[in-house]
Amino acid sequence: MEQGDIPLLTGSKHPPLLNRLSQWAEGVSQRNERAYLISTTALILFGYGILLTYPFMFVAGVFMLPTAIPAVLHMTDVVAPLLSLGFMLFGGVGCLALTRLPFNLPRGLVLDAQKLPLLFTEIDTLQHHADLGGVDRVVLNHRFEVELVRTPRFGLPILFTRSLVIGLPLMQSMRPIHFTGALARTFGRASRRHNRLLGAINQHRQLWWQYHRALRRAKTKPLIVPMHYLFQGYNALFQAFSLPAAKRDDLAANSYILEHLCADDTAELLEATAICDYLLQNDYWPRIRASVVASGTPVIPPHAMMAKFLRNAMNRPQTTQQLKQLYQIPPSSLLPQPTLKEHMDSLAIHRLRAVPLLLETAAHRFFDAMHGKVIEQMDEDWRQRTHPAQDEDSNTRIHRVWSKLREKARHVSLSEQELWRYARLTEKFQGKRAAVMLYKQIIQQQPKHAEAMYALGRILLDYRDDNGIRFLEKAMTLKVSLAAQGCKTIGKYFLAQGHTEKARMYEEKASVFEASHAA
Repeated sequence: MEQGDIPLLTGSKHPPLLNRLSQWAEGVSQRNERAYLISTTALILFGYGILLTYPFMFVAGVFMLPTAIPAVLHMTDVVAPLLSLGFMLFGGVGCLALTRLPFNLPRGLVLDAQKLPLLFTEIDTLQHHADLGGVDRVVLNHRFEVELVRTPRFGLPILFTRSLVIGLPLMQSMRPIHFTGALARTFGRASRRHNRLLGAINQHRQLWWQYHRALRRAKTKPLIVPMHYLFQGYNALFQAFSLPAAKRDDLAANSYILEHLCADDTAELLEATAICDYLLQNDYWPRIRASVVASGTPVIPPHAMMAKFLRNAMNRPQTTQQLKQLYQIPPSSLLPQPTLKEHMDSLAIHRLRAVPLLLETAAHRFFDAMHGKVIEQMDEDWRQRTHPAQDEDSNTRIHRVWSKLREKARHVSLSEQELWRYARLTEKFQGKRAAVMLYKQIIQQQPKHAEAMYALGRILLDYRDDNGIRFLEKAMTLKVSLAAQGCKTIGKYFLAQGHTEKARMYEEKASVFEASHAA
């Protein structure tokens, strides 16, 4: 979970007490909204009281000390000045520790205004319309979101660094006009022009979560420990109690879209957001993760294939049915965000349109000539996060595992999983020749082990042995997820041999497999 992300309340992941508290708060907000808002505001002030504990102690010590000094001079009271001095020193050191809390800015690819003028022109125009101050940095990440995150620059929430966090999947799944509406909604929500109190409550949900994370990272410091545990309980309480206000603020923010889009485009935006988020979470990313598990390394660039997948998915008949099912999800006080129907009802839209087609994406429009470069950088960042380069300590630990497996193999037979791991680590530490016999042993024991066949075929082709083609093709038959990369490997082999026609044929096969996999 990245900085600024708030954990979502669901019955399965959070204590039943917090879920019941959220349900109770929803009931209070419906019966008496004014009482609910007053109570939530009081909770916000209590949070500030926790953060101001050390400054209060320091100020109290400073004010108490002058009145206690005469008592010391006349030897009538020694406890009062010592107590004042203790308050001042304890509060001062606590303030110093508070100012050094480790707040982290949102992670991602920081975008440059000079390289992406169209995107930053759109951002500046929408900021000016929302009467909102400038954004300090624009960050592109791998999540389906667009959010304005205010990160405290030091311990007290006075000065902030404002980061506009844009998810590349969101830009890949939206038409340019829809992305404009999503940005307008984000800036309008942050400006709180139409719903000041609800907006303030929602901003404090994000702010208190950042303090919770910062205090948890700094809890090894003695003076931070009590504040950490106190704020941990307070944050959980506030997140649960303020959930109804956050959902109402989310619905109210839809009005900012209508300042830039007509009602039909706004409805399409809400529908596209719901169905694309569903397709990515439940279809696309599971496929990508399965391919990583199958091959051991990230071989499919997810962002490069995403727009094609969504474009094909929008044409599937079952996508319309899935959108209808999303529309029928009933409202619940435990859902962290409003349902699609609640969003549509907030704009007095009571029917679904056809699934919007994805012709030109916002990423293509606003990245312009830098589109390919941005996608490539984000895919490389995703690859490094998914399959990070191993440092020296990691290699030492892995080498120790390999040594234990090698020693065990000398005395007893390894299990199927152990033998597969031993073969892969042998290739890593002793080279391809040493791993060939192990891969052959795996294939003898498990004739349908696609990964071992793929590894053996790849090594044989490296040594210019045509038998490798046979193993690769059999591996592709056994496991379709290996087909695209296998065709590319064979194509590169034929190209190196000078057989350009055969190489082109396998490259075309690889493209077909990638397209069918994305679809």
